Amino acid sequence: MSAWIPAPDGRPAAGPARRALSWGILVWALYLVARTLVQRLVPAADWAAGVRQDEIITGFRLACGAAVCVLYARCWALSALLRWRRVGFWVWAGCGLLVAAHLSNALSLQIPAWFDWRVIAIDLAVGFNEEVSYRGLFQRALSELKGPAWGEWVGSLMFAAMHLGYQPLPELGWIFAWGLGAAKLRSRGAPMALLIAAHWLADCAYVVIWRRSALPLPWLAWVRVACLAGALGAAWLAGRARPGSGTAAA
Repeated sequence: MSAWIPAPDGRPAAGPARRALSWGILVWALYLVARTLVQRLVPAADWAAGVRQDEIITGFRLACGAAVCVLYARCWALSALLRWRRVGFWVWAGCGLLVAAHLSNALSLQIPAWFDWRVIAIDLAVGFNEEVSYRGLFQRALSELKGPAWGEWVGSLMFAAMHLGYQPLPELGWIFAWGLGAAKLRSRGAPMALLIAAHWLADCAYVVIWRRSALPLPWLAWVRVACLAGALGAAWLAGRARPGSGTAAA
């Protein structure tokens, strides 16, 4: 059944959005339970154990992402989620600034000199799962039920909350800001493949930097702020350049 059978007031029918939201939350609740169990049963005591833990969790990530895609296809059409569309300069710039925000943060941390192709692959699975879920399923469902602002802001809050217990508490505000930038770019036409690529490259920033100590540059935190603010600004400019933007992204 098409999601775009209009309601009496001209909005899309709410039934598919409600189903997508409720079943999507259930799928993610099951995934988070599985992730927590793996963290407890396979503690990341050292680098090798940490990668092993992440490999196991990635199996559940892929299952979660696949379930979300099936759910999206049943409620709307999978082609609407995955199709590529041409976008303007500001969407590309916004995605680049989201990657730069992670890169500036990685430069400020003390990271051992290491490189592992397994982690590169894991990061791709992370980007796929989280983008099709939060900038795909949840953002569209919330936008159709409550409006684009709910899809962007509440979806980003859900995205940040999902990282509880997995990322340090002070990072959640940054994660929310990153997710909000990605959500606004999605509303303004960013294709899902571009957001998945940006998410993947952003996470890879922590993997490909070969060094053993943090750069003693206190202004890197401000670079991170500037990059996130720039991404939001680019999304705003993309909206001005794209008539009719700000509606729920298909």
